Amino acid sequence: MNLYRRLYELTTEDELNALAFEMKDRFGEYLDDVENLLRIIRLKLKASDIGLEKIAVRGKTLVMEFPADKDHRIFESPFFSALIERLSHDKSRKYNIAPEKERLVVEVAINGNSDGDRLKDVEKIIAEMAEEQNENSI
Repeated sequence: MNLYRRLYELTTEDELNALAFEMKDRFGEYLDDVENLLRIIRLKLKASDIGLEKIAVRGKTLVMEFPADKDHRIFESPFFSALIERLSHDKSRKYNIAPEKERLVVEVAINGNSDGDRLKDVEKIIAEMAEEQNENSI
């Protein structure tokens, strides 16, 4: 339980890497489920850095929830601009705006039948968007 609490309280990727090293040192190589958990936490940390309120995978859909505060920094970010660009030019319907009234929720179709494959697709999407944000902030 202590490890789960510590994982939940992580705020940086450096903290996550340190805890992953500690776990491997204490328990040895871990199973795919633990590796996937660490990947999910890494994704949530990146999403938080970008300014997303929440990300989740529901079946074959990545759900990105934006802050309810319309003045939040994310709405002025290159990440948001890149996402709007993708939404407006997406002919494949991979990107969709969910019918939420309180906040903006964007859904992205993801590939893969296994948890690992879906995580890989989510990692790719978040990395591309974060990269576009970094390129545009230089």
